[in-house]
Amino acid sequence: MEIINFSKIIFQPDKDQNVLTENNKFKIRNIEIKAGGQIPECNMENWVIFYVREGNGTIVINGKLSNIIEQDLVFTEPAKVSFEAETKMKILGIIIK
Repeated sequence: MEIINFSKIIFQPDKDQNVLTENNKFKIRNIEIKAGGQIPECNMENWVIFYVREGNGTIVINGKLSNIIEQDLVFTEPAKVSFEAETKMKILGIIIK
């Protein structure tokens, strides 16, 4: 068992340092995007769950644009995914291996 307290997590600029936990079944990553910032398209080879902890913006999955807001949960099959933040966003990414 592992308990993660989000109030104690400090975002690191190196994305590999933002992996909260990982095993052979899943990887949990802390993602932060500054207001007006973006994450360019990346090819996600596994199913992914994104939980918007804070902020709002857009997500593009295989070319389909959707607005996302705080407390939205996005579940996607392997796909090409990108983000753009309208406000500062904090997202929890759970990659299912």
